[in-house]
Amino acid sequence: MTGRLGISDFTALGRLGITLNQIKIDYLLYYFHLPWSGLMHANGCWEEKASSL
Repeated sequence: MTGRLGISDFTALGRLGITLNQIKIDYLLYYFHLPWSGLMHANGCWEEKASSL
């Protein structure tokens, strides 16, 4: 059924060692996906809490 399943996850990017212009990217990536419709959204944030969503 439409809208019944949503996948949500925070990923810590600091552990991956990613840099941009030799500056370490040390923040969280929030990812949300609605599988039925294929809608996906990603957002960078500093901490894992509801206001980051």
